[in-house]
Formats: sequence, C-alpha cells, structure tokens
Amino acid sequence: MIDTNLILKEMKDNGFYILKNFLSKEKCKFFVNQLNSIQEIRINKNEFIGNSDNQVLYNYFIENDTLLDFIYNENIFNIISKIIDEDYVLTSASARNKFLNKKLNAKDITSGIGWHTDGRYLTNNRRIKPSLSYFVIYLLEDFNIKNGATQYVPNSHKLSVRPIRNKNYNFKTFNAKAGSVLIMDTALYHRAGLSTSLSRWSIFNMYSSWFVKPYFQFNKMFTKNQLSNMSPKLKQMFHLDSIPPLNHKKYRVTLKRVQKL
Repeated sequence: MIDTNLILKEMKDNGFYILKNFLSKEKCKFFVNQLNSIQEIRINKNEFIGNSDNQVLYNYFIENDTLLDFIYNENIFNIISKIIDEDYVLTSASARNKFLNKKLNAKDITSGIGWHTDGRYLTNNRRIKPSLSYFVIYLLEDFNIKNGATQYVPNSHKLSVRPIRNKNYNFKTFNAKAGSVLIMDTALYHRAGLSTSLSRWSIFNMYSSWFVKPYFQFNKMFTKNQLSNMSPKLKQMFHLDSIPPLNHKKYRVTLKRVQKL
C-alpha cells in the first residue's frame, strides 16, 4: 500500500521520494525493447533522438500507444494530485538514456546537462515557490554511479536561486533498481551523470498545475479518432480540459471543470 502522507513529508524534507518495485522486471525489459525500437524508427526517419552520449525520445508514446500507460497511472495520479492538485497536466514527456553510442551524431544539443532545475524564475533569478512542476521518473533499468544516473544536490529544492551550471557542488547520485519510480521536485538541483557503455533507459514525465504551458502541442499529436477514444484522465493530462476558449462568445474560463459548474 502506498503511504501518500509519507511521500508528501519526504517530498517536503528531501525534494524526492523513491517508490520501489512499482514495475516488474518483465515489464521493464519489455518497455526497454520498445524504446530501443522507437529509437531505431526515428533514426531511420532522421528525427531528433539526442546525441552520441545522451539519447532523448520526446513524446515516446507517438509510435506505440501502449506507452500511454506511463502518462496516466491511477496510483501515481493519487500521489501527484495531492502534491499539485487534481487538475494537473503533463508538461513534457521524454525517454532518456545516458548511453555512449558512437553511431550517433555527437553535435546535437540535448537537455539535462550541467546543474539546473526545471523550476520557474522571476526577475533577479527568484524561484516561484512552491514548485509548479514535479517529475515522475520511471526507472526501466538500474540507476547507479556506474551508468550515468541522475545526480542531485541535497536540500537544494529549498533554495530560491538558480544553480550555477558548472559549479562543483557536493552531490549525491540517485541509486535505485529497475522498476522503481522517482518522484522529484523540479526545484532540486540536478544533472545527468556521465555517459557510460551501460544502458540506462528511463521515462521522465514532468507534471504541472493546469495553467502551466506544455512543451509541445499535445492536442495536435493525435487524430480525431484517437482523441475521441482517449480516457477522460488522458485527455486531462494532454491539456484537452484546459485549452483556452477561442473567444468570449461561448466560454470565458479555461478549465473545463469550471465551465461546467
């Protein structure tokens, strides 16, 4: 049984929480194979997949709708709705692997390199508090110091200023088995570890309050038939319940739940 109160306390105190044994080993292997297949498809199409030491598959669910299960999961929803609110949405979704792959282009720029946060800042680098966004990271392969696992600066989620990208901070490395889920405050200073010859596939989903703009226009990635067959919660995740009205003639609020009140 998932102890939501414990998770909320750990998130406040440490800026992250690791759910162990969330996915079986068999499912992890299955999804790793799916991601490797999608990467090959995109390489053949000459689409962006990151570079030779950092593979990134944005919107990994486009080629394979079984991966939509990572976008909405009831247990995860119950946690994140307590951290953000029940109207939260998907801001970005990517599958990532810090794997040394000499067959790929080394020059393409990727995100996640160097100390950073995914929080939002105002003038003079003042961070908005509390955080508007949180990561749900599915570890499909082990995370450890040997395979480029994500590094973090302890307690940095309590700071108000941006990290210095190349500063020598005292840091730790996330260490967890495949099948774990890492829930992380985007305000935590973090960076990708050094790439290795060991695969380290993981799913990085960022969720935010419904009024935060997504990285991509999710509502335009699917056909009308796909959209009509989506579950209500998937529609919510993809912002279909929070697209601003065209004009003032029919609705004058963005959130559909409010429109219906």
